[in-house]
Order: sequence, then C-alpha cells, then structure tokens
Amino acid sequence: MIFNSKAVASQFKVLSCETRVDIIKLLKRGPMKVTDIAEALSVSQPAISQHLKLLKAAGLVADKKDGYWVSYRLNPVRLLAVRRELEEVCRCRSVDCAKTLRVYKQELLKEVAWIDQQLEEIEGPVLV
Repeated sequence: MIFNSKAVASQFKVLSCETRVDIIKLLKRGPMKVTDIAEALSVSQPAISQHLKLLKAAGLVADKKDGYWVSYRLNPVRLLAVRRELEEVCRCRSVDCAKTLRVYKQELLKEVAWIDQQLEEIEGPVLV
C-alpha cells in the first residue's frame, strides 16, 4: 500500500484528541445530534461542534440535515481506510512481534463476531 505520509499524519492528528475519539465511539451506536453528543460527553455544544467540524473535514463523520436539526454519523469507509493506514504504518514484521500479532488476531476475530452480530440484528438471521 502506497500512501502520503503527510496526509496520514494529518489524519492521525485529528484522532489524537481524546474528545474526538470519544465522539467516534458514541457515533458507533448510530447517528446523533450535537446536543446529544455534548450531553453524553459533558462538553459544551460549541466545543463539540468544533470537534465535529474537524472530524467532518477529515472525512471521518458526515452530517445530515433533518429539519431544524443536524445529525452526525460515522463514515465507515473512511474509518476503515484510516485503520488500514495505521496498520500499514505500525505493522511489525519481526519474530519478536508474534505474541502481539496473536493478540491482534484474537481482537480481529472478536470484531468479526461483533460485525456478524450487528448484521444479524440489522438484516435478521442468515438462513442456510
């Protein structure tokens, strides 16, 4: 995978703020309004709006106007791309990393199980 180091560093800079990471965690539950995010995180609405502006500029979240309100949701395609960029930057290829890779594999398997569960909740059970 070839990528622009400056662009990758910029993406990571956006994610270096704890509040923005907390926003992403919240939005994993589904779309939310700024006021709901601010209340959940006990952060002022203007501060949340600024964080969302940066996350939106990075392509990590998208907004949708719903009447008077604007709701924010994750952009899973961009989040996956950032995850892949992080994995490429941090990928360890030494023998000493085998233990870490085993732990990482277990975490990935848990994530796949979680994805399967989410899909089943959304789409219903798969009939074989």
